[in-house]
Amino acid sequence: MIEFDNLEEYLKCGLDFTDFFEREIFDYLLKRDGKLFYNPATRMMCYIHLTPIYYVEQNYVGNRTYL
Repeated sequence: MIEFDNLEEYLKCGLDFTDFFEREIFDYLLKRDGKLFYNPATRMMCYIHLTPIYYVEQNYVGNRTYL
């Protein structure tokens, strides 16, 4: 699990929102709990009790020379 306590770190890791609802739920739970968790194995964002909330879009931000 990867822990996030602010939006900047979330976006810097190459993760993104698919719609407005996901962004709002992220902001709400971050304000309520102080942190959220990302499970890279299932690609799900989880709240403080590690319960999956929504599927996360991944934008690869690394080196693309192998393509």
